[in-house]
Amino acid sequence: MLKKFNFNYYLFNPFRIMERFIFLSVAITLFYTNIMAMPQDSIKKPFSLGGKLHYGVILPHSELIRTLAFNNPFGIELNTNWLNYSQKAVSQLNCYSYTGLAINYIDFGHPKIGSSVNTWFYFEPMFRYQHKLGFGLRSGIGISYLSTVYDEVSNPENKFFASHIAFMLVLDLKIKYKISRKTELNASICYNHISNGGFKQPNYGMNFPTLTLGVRYHFRPVDLQPIVKEKLNPAKKVWKLKAELLTSIKVQNKTDIYDEKACFAYGIAAFANKRLSKFSALNFGCEFIADGYIKEKIARAGLDSDYKRAAGFIGHDLIFGKVNFTINLGIYFYSPFKAKDPFYEKYNLQYTINKHLYTGVYMLAHGDAAEIMGLNVGFTL
Repeated sequence: MLKKFNFNYYLFNPFRIMERFIFLSVAITLFYTNIMAMPQDSIKKPFSLGGKLHYGVILPHSELIRTLAFNNPFGIELNTNWLNYSQKAVSQLNCYSYTGLAINYIDFGHPKIGSSVNTWFYFEPMFRYQHKLGFGLRSGIGISYLSTVYDEVSNPENKFFASHIAFMLVLDLKIKYKISRKTELNASICYNHISNGGFKQPNYGMNFPTLTLGVRYHFRPVDLQPIVKEKLNPAKKVWKLKAELLTSIKVQNKTDIYDEKACFAYGIAAFANKRLSKFSALNFGCEFIADGYIKEKIARAGLDSDYKRAAGFIGHDLIFGKVNFTINLGIYFYSPFKAKDPFYEKYNLQYTINKHLYTGVYMLAHGDAAEIMGLNVGFTL
């Protein structure tokens, strides 16, 4: 059962206020993806309803969570889907696609890690849409409520989760088969990740792939015509310079000596970006981060070290109209207080406001754990 929810703590704690602000930013970004793809008469947008059963495994990505990793999560999901097939949708997103909202309940198979209720927005481009047998790749981001979290006294083994509220990331590769004009069966391999983004420790997060079986019912099916592919204007393939401002917040845990403390981080990134096609671009550059969490950690340990870090990175953008998903691989060239690993991965979900301005959310991780998650705003020169 879910534990009693402490509304005062979640409504008025400053850390929770920032956490909710980030969740809202993610929701707005994906909401704009959906609005951008809507036909002029959105009331007539084709709608479908689906359901899935999940069964999977927990990946023991760290020795510190291995004792609770050998369990089998299982659950049930309900999803709503809107088909983006208008001329506007195709020109903006460069494909036929679904956008939708999913909610599921997952039991992690052990009382010390409990269960979760998860909801997320997702985007699903369509492949082989004119055949009975087709494919889809669903990617989504949202929030989770976790019933059972780490407690140094009552539940010290659960180092997966330190906060009841966390982020949910989903990547779902599916195969689907139409058994009638309105009904399709589907099966998928779904990769799920739950983490609080490093806001509160310990935060090893959970990676749990699941196999799913499901069905989707289309209330108003339509016949989709082949898309005429247009080449990218050569003028858009030139190198562009970009600059980003980064911000985040993390919480240092309470100890016998120190109180719990919210710590702010800020940074700046500068990089060059080259568009390769309508769907992809390359970038490389450097970034500087001043992390107040590290500063507080150094102070509590009585050390004399600089808390700031600088790194170089290279990455790739996956572009769907005004929405970009970017993966950067970086290496620190200045890090007096050593990071967990000299290399890191940084994931960005961004929405383009106009030709010069964009905004979004990001997560920086070192291998098996997220270190920092926050907001960014960028400017294209």
